Amino acid sequence: MFRNLFRFTGRASRKTFWLTQLFIIGVSVVVGLAVGVFAGVGSVFLGDGQPTSTATLFGGGLIAIVMIALNIVVFIISLAVSARRLHDLNRSAWWLVGFFAASVLLSALGYAGMDVQTGDNMPSALFGVLNLLIGIGAIVYLGFIRGTDGPNRYGPDPRAKAF
Repeated sequence: MFRNLFRFTGRASRKTFWLTQLFIIGVSVVVGLAVGVFAGVGSVFLGDGQPTSTATLFGGGLIAIVMIALNIVVFIISLAVSARRLHDLNRSAWWLVGFFAASVLLSALGYAGMDVQTGDNMPSALFGVLNLLIGIGAIVYLGFIRGTDGPNRYGPDPRAKAF
């Protein structure tokens, strides 16, 4: 699994997809906790227990840099395993562009539908629900639908036992 984290070619089984998702969640939690503790300790040492501009800048800047880097790596890993999962379903990885385009479009329509003056955010909420449903649909499709049996145009069946 680890040697294929950044690979966009080939196929990935449902098991690989879910193990990769669990790995991403685990690493994100550990790094998030470590950065939070480190930034908190740095804030205490630099600020004598009181938040100061130096301590806040140190903690906030460090957290931002580490979390942005982590999010970029997680995004690339998620794209790679999703592309390979689509390949297992005998679909092009370009389907990912459709998922993202739909999400961005619905998010933009949701923000455009907000009415600050009257407080009527029903259209915005509806676009948010549609966006959520597309996300759930993508997870169900990638995570629960069985891939094609045998080899396909993207490679051999990942479930096939190698001797």
